[in-house]
Amino acid sequence: MLTIKVFLISFVVFVVSGTALAGATEMVAQATILDPAGKIIGLASLTEQPEGVTIVLRVSGLTPGMHGIHIHEKGVCTAPDFKSAGGHFNPFHKQHGINNPQGSHSGDLPNLEVNRDGIGATTIVARGLTLEKGLHSIIREG
Repeated sequence: MLTIKVFLISFVVFVVSGTALAGATEMVAQATILDPAGKIIGLASLTEQPEGVTIVLRVSGLTPGMHGIHIHEKGVCTAPDFKSAGGHFNPFHKQHGINNPQGSHSGDLPNLEVNRDGIGATTIVARGLTLEKGLHSIIREG
């Protein structure tokens, strides 16, 4: 089984886990997104692209407004402080902040806007990352 590392959305933590799809013609993975109580609140579909990993994310049940999205170092997210997820995924040793002129962590992603119905959807390209094995992979065996 493969486990996708953790996404943290705003101040609410959602553990993301999933499996690579066998027999796929391209490298893809799907992940369910859980709230801290373990309820499924969304889905992320990840596809390997030449420039990185495309993440198609859809969540529901969130408070309206902007929510930060990050890929963290570890696929573990333990309450109450969630520090088990580690820092932002940063294999290129860059600076924090998506608009940092010196380059950002690979785990720094654009914000997700959630509408007044509590639904958020976005497509993001995590540049320089991969679903294949290696240092820049956001998938690990688990």
